[in-house]
Amino acid sequence: MTTPKTRLVQVETHAGIPIKHGRITITPFARSLRIGSTSQHGGLIWNRPASILIQSADGEEQIMPIPDITRQILWTLLGVSVLIALLAWIFNRNKP
Repeated sequence: MTTPKTRLVQVETHAGIPIKHGRITITPFARSLRIGSTSQHGGLIWNRPASILIQSADGEEQIMPIPDITRQILWTLLGVSVLIALLAWIFNRNKP
């Protein structure tokens, strides 16, 4: 029996367990990034919060996104680091 081929990189959104509080239900959603295939042992899975769904008793629904501040800070630090390295290389390339 052969195993089905899967993509090397997969991005999925999963719903969490709904939580009832009074007359509202809150359902969290998470986005996962998977690198590697199911046929291989090992890989990388990165989960992060994506949004929450708020449902009231009268049927009204509201989706609230959850900003990933840590990811934004890490991308900013990476950009600043690359900029500093590029400027250091430009200013030091003509020195003897």
